[in-house]
Parts: sequence; structure tokens; C-alpha cells
Amino acid sequence: MKIGFIGLSHLGLCYLAASAVKGCNVIGFTKDINYYKLIKEYKFPIKEKNLIESLKKNKKRINFTNNIEELNKTDLIFISLDVKTSANGTSNLSDLNKYLEIILKRIQKNKILILLSQVPPGFTDSVKWNKNKLFYQVETLIFGDALKRALNPERIIIGKYNKNKKINSSLLKYYNLFTNNQIIMSYTSAELTKISINMYLASSITTTNTLAEICENISADWKDIIPALKSDKRIGRYAYLSPGLGIGGGNIIRDIKTLIKISNQSKSSQSLMNSIISNSNRRKLWAVKKIENLMKNFKFNKICILGLTYKEGTNSILNSPSIFIINYFKDVQFFAYDPLVKKINKYKNLTICNNYEEAVISSNIVILSTPNKEYKKIKFYKYKNLKYFFDPLGYIDSGLEKSKFKYYRIGN
Repeated sequence: MKIGFIGLSHLGLCYLAASAVKGCNVIGFTKDINYYKLIKEYKFPIKEKNLIESLKKNKKRINFTNNIEELNKTDLIFISLDVKTSANGTSNLSDLNKYLEIILKRIQKNKILILLSQVPPGFTDSVKWNKNKLFYQVETLIFGDALKRALNPERIIIGKYNKNKKINSSLLKYYNLFTNNQIIMSYTSAELTKISINMYLASSITTTNTLAEICENISADWKDIIPALKSDKRIGRYAYLSPGLGIGGGNIIRDIKTLIKISNQSKSSQSLMNSIISNSNRRKLWAVKKIENLMKNFKFNKICILGLTYKEGTNSILNSPSIFIINYFKDVQFFAYDPLVKKINKYKNLTICNNYEEAVISSNIVILSTPNKEYKKIKFYKYKNLKYFFDPLGYIDSGLEKSKFKYYRIGN
């Protein structure tokens, strides 16, 4: 089979690579000429586990183009552009709409289109294309584990115009390369399914953060409680039970904001969504409040931060807890190290260091914001300058017996 992908951001490249691994010939299109020149030379600005290796390994089956009409030679065309999300969780569909304008003008009308991009309910139905040849696929990729999930999905959720009609044979053949577990529904139901998944994840994260905060206030230990919860089949071992500094990234908050908008239009209750956002904003202040309390008795103007991204395994800093802290303490100079982030010009009070040691020796305070295997190897007890260590996720709370500094984590 020959598969086309329109839009080569994180979403498009991961599914393109997965299709090539499964033996399909693929063509990837971008309208950005500068980006096209980069990827033609296999220079990808996207950080994702095993992605670049898989693209290079399957190079013979992959072609990148700046001419969208080449996709008329394919059996299926996926619209796979990541929708940009602002820091406050608002989607910007302008780039996606520009791609759709190009598609309407230059793609043959008999082609099968599958919309992978994250869109609000009602969007797919508004696309001016033969509805019998237009589908919406719910993507459930996770940064840092995206290619693995694209290759081995738990299920594929498909939105179609008439859910009672058989799915197109070419599309079914393609999906069967990945899994036979396919769930068919209407466009709107599929679009809302994507949001519903993130809503349940957000609810779990919020419950975990709330209970971890209670643990801190009553001298209980959240880490002791986690095994008991994971042994309960109604909650399970895959539950989101690790507390954190609010909800990072853009997708979950974006979908909650979309639900708030829908609830407002339909006069439904917004209380649950508002409480999740409120809780997330509150938890972002965990490290801030601890530091402010220290400032009352301990004078300092330098802080070391290990990890700048919003989560492990990605180079995205959107809604990152570290960036929130850097923005909050504008009079403090931050020395940061993150193996996936080499340059940020936006913040005058931020110096990005070349290695962790350069960052750690810069201050009496360390905040380990984003986990990374490299940090596990650091012998922090050897740094005599350290007086306070903030490890919100409890990433390195073992092997610290020799340490002289004060150690903090969420839920204790």
C-alpha cells in the first residue's frame, strides 16, 4: 500500500514512520519549504524515542515532498498536522485550515482522507469532502512513547459519516496491519472520545495530586498508598498515580477548555472541568510556596533546575513546571540543565548549562523538575554547596543517606 501524510509535525512523523515499519510505502508532504529541506536530509527537530532511527532504517520506503499533488498517487491520505496550542490551552486551527484549502484545490476528489489532527466536535463534519471518503481517527499518542503506541495501539477509534456502513476496504486493510480491534462511531462521537480520554486522565491526575497534598498535611506518605491502589482492579496498575506539578503539555488542558466551551453553549455544568484547571494551577505552586517559605529565613538569588521540559522523553516546554517557576521568580537567576533542551532565548534570568555539574554547583538549591535517567547517576551528596533539594516526583529519594541537604517531595 502507498500512504500519504499531510503535515509532518510530531503526529505526522510518528504515524508515517509506523506505516513504513509495517511495510507501507509512504509519502510525507509539508508546505514549509525550509522544513522540507531539513527533513530531506533527515534532520528532524523533533525528539521522540526511536523515531529518527526508524525513519532512517526504512528510508527506502519513505519519500518527502513539497509538492502535494504527489499524494494523488497514494491509496490513503492522512491529515496529520499537530494543532498548535497556546500556553493557556487554546487551539489554533489556522494552519490546519490552510492545509485543507490546499487539499481541496489539489487533491483528487476520489481520494480517501483520514483526519488525524486534534479538532473540536463538529469539525470533521464541516470539511467539504465526499463524506463516504472522509474519516476521523482518534490519536492517543504519548510524547516519549509515541512511536511504540502508533505501532501497537490498544485499539483504533474511527469516526465516519454513517457508522452503520462497512468501512472502506483499503482503509480496513491498512488498519488491520496494526490491530483488528477497531471501534466505529460517528464523527462527533469520535472527536468527543479523544477529549473524553483526556478528561478521564485529567480527573485521575487531579485526584492523585489532591490526595498527595493531603498526605503532606497529615504526615502520611503517598508512595506507601500507591501499591494498594494499583492492586485494586477497579483502579489498576496502569493508573496515573504519580503526583506532579499540575497538568503539563497542551493537549489535556486544551481538551478541557473545549469541554468548558461546549458546556457553556449547551448550558451544561462546567464545575468539574473548572475544578480540574483550578487544581492544576494550584499544584504548579507547590515548589513556589516551598521556596517562598525558605526566602523568609535564607537569602539566595540563584537556583539550579534539572529538567526544563514538561515531561520526560520530549523536548517540549509547553506548560512546563520549570518554566512556570522561572517566570514566577523573575529576580532569581536560574541555572538549568536538560539533555533535550539546548537553547531558550526568551528568559533573561535563565542560563542553560552544558552539563549537570555546571548547573548543580551554581546554587544551594536544586529543583529536579523533569525525570531523566542521567540524573539517577548523580551523587548529589558529594556537592557540599547543596542545602535544599526539591524532587517533586520523588525520582531520586533513595540512596540519599549521606546527603546533608534538606529533601522535599510531593506526598510526604
